[in-house]
Amino acid sequence: MSDWIQIEDAWSHIEREVGALAQEDVDLHAARGRVLATVVRADRDFPPFDRAAMDGFAVRSVDVRAASSHAPIELDIVGEATPGNAYLGSGDAPGAVRIMTGAPLPAGWDRVVPVESTSGFDGPTVRVFAALHPGANVSRRGIERTAGDTLYEPGHRVRDVDVGILAMAGVSRVRVVRRPHVAVLSTGDELVAYDQQPGPTQIRNSNAPMLAAMAGTEGEVHLLGRVADTRAATAEAVSRGLRHDVLLITGGISMGAYDWVGTALEAARVEVHFRRVALQPGKPVLFGTHPAGVVLALPGNPVSAYTTVRLFALPVLRRLQGMRRTRPLWVRAAARFAWRRRGPKCILLPGRIADAGAAVERVPYTGSGDLMAYARADCQIVLPCTQESVQPGDPVWVWPLDPAFSPGLESAR
Repeated sequence: MSDWIQIEDAWSHIEREVGALAQEDVDLHAARGRVLATVVRADRDFPPFDRAAMDGFAVRSVDVRAASSHAPIELDIVGEATPGNAYLGSGDAPGAVRIMTGAPLPAGWDRVVPVESTSGFDGPTVRVFAALHPGANVSRRGIERTAGDTLYEPGHRVRDVDVGILAMAGVSRVRVVRRPHVAVLSTGDELVAYDQQPGPTQIRNSNAPMLAAMAGTEGEVHLLGRVADTRAATAEAVSRGLRHDVLLITGGISMGAYDWVGTALEAARVEVHFRRVALQPGKPVLFGTHPAGVVLALPGNPVSAYTTVRLFALPVLRRLQGMRRTRPLWVRAAARFAWRRRGPKCILLPGRIADAGAAVERVPYTGSGDLMAYARADCQIVLPCTQESVQPGDPVWVWPLDPAFSPGLESAR
């Protein structure tokens, strides 16, 4: 137990040792998913002028203060304002301006009466059936943002909606952090490529495509293939992998006689910051750094590999891109199962979210080789070292597999 560290301590090591890569500029249309490297400020007021929020008529308070459905006020239509085309007439005399949504509010008029509260657009005059309050149905200049306001801080990952907002602010080229190059290396004599027929004692390499898919959301992936369980082959493959920003290795990191990854990393002068985490599945996890990048050596069992990529590799890749918050998000839900602790580690189990996120149930699971269980799962149930037991109805931590899942429940971070 003395050489294990807790998950939170592992995150602290990662946050201390991993910093952002170099910056680059990308076209706005290619910025989705990238992480901003600089502050983005509003270049003008938003909206840049008082604008109509509805189709209708711009009117003056003095002209319609007594208007009602029983006693409408009739006004001459003196002009029209449409998006991009302002009405420039004087507001010194009674009259209504036909106005469309998004059009500038003419100077001297102070509210917009929706067309449905009038006699309509046809004819030279309009009857107004409601007085409304000053400023009604008008979006005032600068109510959303004023020129110079901060729109985004460095470390923000650009979403779809952000692309539109950046365009509104006149940003055509976006300064972002470079995406990391990630090498994926699998070890083990028992592995064959996933498109090959395995022999009686072999298995297909499921880790490599799975890790490539996961890392591919955060970086550029380079598959190094499978390395045999020999000292020389492992050393040569590790040497190739260290040329990339991140080297992800699965297998060969435990205590077996043919686990050569640790030896190869030591010979390559990789500084190791931790080797084991109080975690099940996924105890043997090595995190190291060297002058050119980062190494994560992960367990070979597929659920262990999957879990440790989520817990540690993805935070590393996000930190390399300059993201501010990289720790996983856990939420609270009521357990629909009973459980009792049998060891000191943090336990992660496959689960299914129920009742719109209010509850969670366990998925049948046989251990760290049972990746098939996750075909039925949509979350991992997180049982920290401090939690001794669970009874139905007890609150437990839930970690959705889909990062887009957002039940709005209590958050761990």
